Amino acid sequence: MRFAFGLAEYIGIRIEAERVGKPPELPLPNKSFKDKNGITHTQIGDAEVSSSAPQLSADSRKLIYATRMDICYALSRPPKVGEPVPVGAVPYRASNLQDQSRQLPTEIFVAPENILA
Repeated sequence: MRFAFGLAEYIGIRIEAERVGKPPELPLPNKSFKDKNGITHTQIGDAEVSSSAPQLSADSRKLIYATRMDICYALSRPPKVGEPVPVGAVPYRASNLQDQSRQLPTEIFVAPENILA
């Protein structure tokens, strides 16, 4: 995350996908959404999609296609001290938006001097 006076911005989502036999399908990005803390995330610009050249599979019979998508969002405000920071979760891990695996709890954040000392 990068925070500056008057702006909170971060690369919200990076999806890296591979598929055997044909290029992977990617989800359509949300143009705007609100998180549990009431912060509105608004997409900045277009999603950046890049594909790499297909690679041969280990058995040399099929091609493996790889694609990456980055989406940048502006936040309506930075997270407040003590608010959990929402994070992405792979679909098979999180059952719903309230799943605790989708948040970084405030207890894991420490002051920089504790890390650098």
